[in-house]
Amino acid sequence: MKTRNLLCCLTLNRVGLAGVFSLHAQDQANAPATSAGTVLTNAPPPKPKAVWKGSAAVGATVTGGNSQTTLATATADVDRKTDANEWSAGADAAYGQSKTSGQTETTTTANLVHGFTQYNLLFTDRFYGYARVEGRHDDVAAIRYRVSLGGGAGYYFIKNTNTDFSLEVGPG
Repeated sequence: MKTRNLLCCLTLNRVGLAGVFSLHAQDQANAPATSAGTVLTNAPPPKPKAVWKGSAAVGATVTGGNSQTTLATATADVDRKTDANEWSAGADAAYGQSKTSGQTETTTTANLVHGFTQYNLLFTDRFYGYARVEGRHDDVAAIRYRVSLGGGAGYYFIKNTNTDFSLEVGPG
């Protein structure tokens, strides 16, 4: 309370100093107290615990008219980001058929399954090295199975809470 009375006097006499002292007094008033009763002024806020975040989606398309088509899709992904590393994994699948009027035979237009996992080791806030494993099966493209291994370096051009944009380069 004595500090605030003093600040009122300083505000009237020295306008230039009032902002500095007021800001400091506000920090002191809102700072957490320790168990000994002293006030911590520059304690950083606690970092949130890294958790796995994910999403999943399913879709279906059915059309009719000169041709009848159906398409079903599904996708899921998860990721976990910490200050030192990042993990991500995902999978997707699609199946579709088409039949033109006047034909008795149905044609498969999509039949695929794909999945990946990637590990990023952060060297700085934006620069990282990565390792990636990816697998694919696609009946329409006549791919029984394909496994790809890759690694390299990446850089985040945009990295904030809502948006990530990075470029990765390396052999695969």
